[in-house]
Amino acid sequence: MAENKNRALAAAILPLVGGAANVTTVVHCMTRLRLGLADRSLVQDEALKAVPGVMGVVEDDTYQIVLGPGTVARVTPEFEALVEEERAAAPAPRPVPASAGAPEPHPVTAEELAARGAEIKAERKARNATPLKLFLRRIANIFVPLIPALIGCGIIAGVNGLLTNLGWAPGVTPALG
Repeated sequence: MAENKNRALAAAILPLVGGAANVTTVVHCMTRLRLGLADRSLVQDEALKAVPGVMGVVEDDTYQIVLGPGTVARVTPEFEALVEEERAAAPAPRPVPASAGAPEPHPVTAEELAARGAEIKAERKARNATPLKLFLRRIANIFVPLIPALIGCGIIAGVNGLLTNLGWAPGVTPALG
């Protein structure tokens, strides 16, 4: 019975987000069903909010449907199954024929991608190698190792101040006492 309720909720949500063809990714967090959508204009926000079991919707990087804790963990597998069933039932899209004058795109190899990535990284590194940024980076590299020592000194000074103010210990620094 509960499975039918979860499947019914998933079945009610799917057409309102544009169907399986519009859903690119399906994940969930503690309370939300997070959908990657190909075209957000196909989503019917008000109708989704009116579905019993849907607490709200949030548009962010992913389209988020708030279902509540526990419910989302039971509805997500049903939703994924419905998406897969609808995709399997839909006919495969026909390949678009290449026009006679247009060159065919060649497949990109891993080596080409790695080379392009190295080029981009080198360009970014060269752009960030300004004298001011290099100077600030050197100053930061001097102070970063000192941060734990500064934190430790601050904690010791705080404990000393607390103990001195409570009268449990004499001041460690007589000049300040």
